[in-house]
Amino acid sequence: MNEKEIEKLRNQLMPLYEELVNAVADQRPFDDDIENGKAFFCMQWGKNFPDSPNEGILFVGRATNGWHNQDYDVNSFFGNGEGQIFNEPNQMQWVEDQEGSIDRYNTKKSPFWRIIKKVSESFYPSNWSSYIAWSDVAKVAPYDVPKGKSANPSTKLYNAQIDVCKKIFAKEIEALKPKIVVFLTGYYNWAKDILTFLNGGKEPTGYKTREWGNSNMYNTYIYKINNINYVVSPHPQGKSEAKHAQCLIDIINDIR
Repeated sequence: MNEKEIEKLRNQLMPLYEELVNAVADQRPFDDDIENGKAFFCMQWGKNFPDSPNEGILFVGRATNGWHNQDYDVNSFFGNGEGQIFNEPNQMQWVEDQEGSIDRYNTKKSPFWRIIKKVSESFYPSNWSSYIAWSDVAKVAPYDVPKGKSANPSTKLYNAQIDVCKKIFAKEIEALKPKIVVFLTGYYNWAKDILTFLNGGKEPTGYKTREWGNSNMYNTYIYKINNINYVVSPHPQGKSEAKHAQCLIDIINDIR
């Protein structure tokens, strides 16, 4: 995106994030009485993400706990200092830079990022992270996760934010204009909410499926909405990464 497009997106997202902050203001990160902060997330795109419409690949996760700090100030989110989550200087590059990191989040230990790397390197062998974009379904998650708790937002926190997150996601799609969006989330409770919203409130129907994994136990679906291909696959945790990645690579090659 050029500077004019980035500024346009900033102006579109700021009021939505203000709405998001207010929507979750009374929500705890967990359904019980554990005191914990909330972390806010904004999508990222690499410096070489295609400017031309209908070319780029956007990968989508569920939620990102512990993202930055617990600042709830929208001006900080969209500023250029502490608390910034929009258009960060090292956005996407950090994924490669932190492979094998000892003192920071090690992306090499994440099945999510390992799958994305495997797939992306098939199309962008050099500095792969600079050519893709990344977002999450839920933009608010626990800042810190006590032992025994899920890193994803609780049902109450998810329900409080999802209506705003749908609108934010629509603006992300409008700005990035990707050819392919890969949800590594599973369908129900995650991709379904976003895709139904993008499809005008009607649940979409997948037009192709792929089976993969041991005994072909997993399915990957493709949906087409407004000329964009949405690929929905299970979350990578605990599954064959080689087979999963090859499935996605084959699908993307078919689409491209």
